Amino acid sequence: MKQYLLLIILLVLSSFSVADESRKIISSDGDGTIFIELEADTLNPYLQAQTLITLRLYRDPNSYDAAMSFPDLSDPVVGENVVLRSIDINERRYKQFKNEQLYTVTERQYVAYPEQSGSMTIGPSIFKGHIVQGGTIKFVLTESNILEFNVRPIPETYTGNIWIPARSIELYQDFQPTGDSIDIGKPISRNLFISATGLGSGHIPSINSEEIPGFRVYPRQTKHEELEHAESGLIAVMQQEVALVPTAVGKFEIPELTVPWWNTLKDMEELAIFPGKTISILPENANAEEDSKSGYEDNQDTSLMSGYTSFINQSKERNYFFILIISLLIIFFMIGVFLSKRTGSFSRTWHSKNKLLKQALSACYRNDADQARIFIIGYFTECYPDSHIRSLKDIEKYTNSELLAEFIKLESVLYSKSNEAWNGNILAKHLKAWHAGNNSMINSRTGVFLPKLHPLSYGE
Repeated sequence: MKQYLLLIILLVLSSFSVADESRKIISSDGDGTIFIELEADTLNPYLQAQTLITLRLYRDPNSYDAAMSFPDLSDPVVGENVVLRSIDINERRYKQFKNEQLYTVTERQYVAYPEQSGSMTIGPSIFKGHIVQGGTIKFVLTESNILEFNVRPIPETYTGNIWIPARSIELYQDFQPTGDSIDIGKPISRNLFISATGLGSGHIPSINSEEIPGFRVYPRQTKHEELEHAESGLIAVMQQEVALVPTAVGKFEIPELTVPWWNTLKDMEELAIFPGKTISILPENANAEEDSKSGYEDNQDTSLMSGYTSFINQSKERNYFFILIISLLIIFFMIGVFLSKRTGSFSRTWHSKNKLLKQALSACYRNDADQARIFIIGYFTECYPDSHIRSLKDIEKYTNSELLAEFIKLESVLYSKSNEAWNGNILAKHLKAWHAGNNSMINSRTGVFLPKLHPLSYGE
């Protein structure tokens, strides 16, 4: 009951203390019951480098914090030339002896990033509140010490284009697919990861994507994240992805990437390096597929002949005329299967090609770049079945300049992963025009495009 009465009196006194500043000063606590302490891990930070600041509130454990708020570091405590943030995960409570007296300590951490070199101050942090001690209510007004910094400028010996002051940097990268060879036209994804301790989100710059011989380079969106660590402060994490599309056959080098940065713990410049990689660009994967298919058919024929030979060996005592009849039946059966498959293939080609063309045009009208690419490749594969078309790059030699320009635009949209809307109507227009101009070259029986003859061949 006595505590409730003290709380009611406390609220009344709080209203008077807010309205009367002179009363606060008179009621200042000067007996060491509560005091504040500021501490920094360095007083000579570099420009834009992280400084860890610890604020500790010491309180007599016998006092009752009836109305007490934790002091904050905010304007005008902090100047205009510094960015200050609290680290929420780092508030701790513990007991500690100081000046031969036991205190209950509440500790918070902040990170400061100076925006200008030269002198800088942080503090004092001011605490205002009421406590109950010995059955009486006391108003407390106390302030911390002041931190004075000498902010160092960017060293003249620093060679990087962008200033990156950090405590440590870790790199990681991967390539997808992971092999050392790939077919021409198929994209390679290079994923870059940088983790910088002592930097905030957005302080890690994106890595410039320069031109690479043998590839088209399409930068994708960069992602930034930020982590809080109890001992290291902030940790900035950046993920950057670059799509590399092979444009020529041969062996090419994806170069290494270097990131200069300043190690604030060692006070020296270091280089973070993403290793390069040698890639063999193959003409296409059709050879592997054909070899696989041929191997399968050879195995089937070998199996068949093996069984046939076994059959003969087991039947040496039988009538040779009976063996001859069986052999002829097998041969005629295999010829029939081959002819039926070929005829079915011819009858399906024409309809399949027109269906793929309609699907490609429909995808263009819907502005669906992914589906448009799939059906266009399928359409040209039906038109030129012996060319082993696997990508838009394989189609370039069969198209005109207008259609080729639209294919390049389509590739750019697919591999850059930008938010720019793609308009497929122009591609659909040129695709229809190309189809109409080449339609007369279709073999009416097989539905396959015939190669154009030299003009002198007509009329001679």
